[in-house]
Amino acid sequence: IAELHAFHPRLAIVFAGNRKLAQEWCHRFFSAVAAHRDDAPHRKISEVITRYGTPPEASGGSFYALKRAMEHDFPAQFTIATVREAFPDVPETTVKRALRDLKAKGAIESVGRGKKSYWRMLRKR
Repeated sequence: IAELHAFHPRLAIVFAGNRKLAQEWCHRFFSAVAAHRDDAPHRKISEVITRYGTPPEASGGSFYALKRAMEHDFPAQFTIATVREAFPDVPETTVKRALRDLKAKGAIESVGRGKKSYWRMLRKR
């Protein structure tokens, strides 16, 4: 436990007593997370949002910008090198997540393996 805390100081460790209590704690924790995600903003905050619009960071950041660029701005066939050229500051994990997301949507497919592999658009733009 000390090693876990040393390597991951921001990690919250919960001692629930037994497996049944731990499962109950997890269920309530994730229920609270889901409820918070679905909450509507307070009336005053809604008024401000309608007056001024959503803040720029609410648009999703680099992940959504990368997905939009892949779908609309990239050529019909592109490589990982193309993505890295266009978005040099985006972490590799974000690039892979965007590619997986678009592949799951059926928008792109990977062709080949290794250094000669590339991604191909499946949907019309």
